[in-house]
Amino acid sequence: MKISRFTAISALVIAVLSATVIANEQFPILVAASQSKISQDDAAMIAAKHTGGQVLSVDSREKNNSIIHYVKILLQNGNVRNIPVDANSGKILKE
Repeated sequence: MKISRFTAISALVIAVLSATVIANEQFPILVAASQSKISQDDAAMIAAKHTGGQVLSVDSREKNNSIIHYVKILLQNGNVRNIPVDANSGKILKE
């Protein structure tokens, strides 16, 4: 059975679109975080500059229909803080 080039390309496009729809439905926070103006790397730099500490990790979550990057920082005194950074504006929020 010979498959035409058009059929093969159509099948590939449908597969990619289906995978995208499934990912958007199952992992909406990842999709929203990836479309934010402020990336996780940007948020890490903002929090590190604000505190003078070392970035340990960054986690993104949805809160009140906004994406917030929570940057875990090791402070110079040895304490660990989670610094919330708004993924749209880059502003540090109240903890």
